[in-house]
Amino acid sequence: SVEICPNNAICFGQKQAPVPMKGYWVDRGSYQYANHIFECNRLTCIGPKINISCWSYDHYDSDENDDGFDYTCNSDRLQCEKGSKGPLCGACTDGYLYQGETNHCVKCNETNALSIILMVLSGVLLLLLVIYLYLPQSRPYLLPLKPLIQFCFAFDSGSLKVMWVTYQIIMSVRW
Repeated sequence: SVEICPNNAICFGQKQAPVPMKGYWVDRGSYQYANHIFECNRLTCIGPKINISCWSYDHYDSDENDDGFDYTCNSDRLQCEKGSKGPLCGACTDGYLYQGETNHCVKCNETNALSIILMVLSGVLLLLLVIYLYLPQSRPYLLPLKPLIQFCFAFDSGSLKVMWVTYQIIMSVRW
């Protein structure tokens, strides 16, 4: 049983378990874990979305009822923002993808500014490639672009892969 209200939780007393605040999560698998509040690594723990009956001793570890799935008291629905699930709300549901820039799970079809920037940058590099390959020596006004284009092609494909993977790792870490 819970006698002292743990840090980072809201307590209502009697047979009510502590409700974790925003940015925190609790294992609802058993009432004995109710006073163990954990900090979420991502910004996907929504905090006190309070349905008091779901935090009572009788309903604490009941994600399912006799009729099947009880969406009202589902642990993920109570503690995680839409699109995230699991311990510490650390996984994304189907159709969602974790985005390191925002620390949230976003719908797979949503675009972000970074994707657009990368697409534009790829288009510019492709244009520079075409100019480099078809750069006639008779057009001296295009020659200042030649060193920039040569610099872009100085990287081999292995270096680009390493840079891309490094970027992905950096963006997935919460700073």
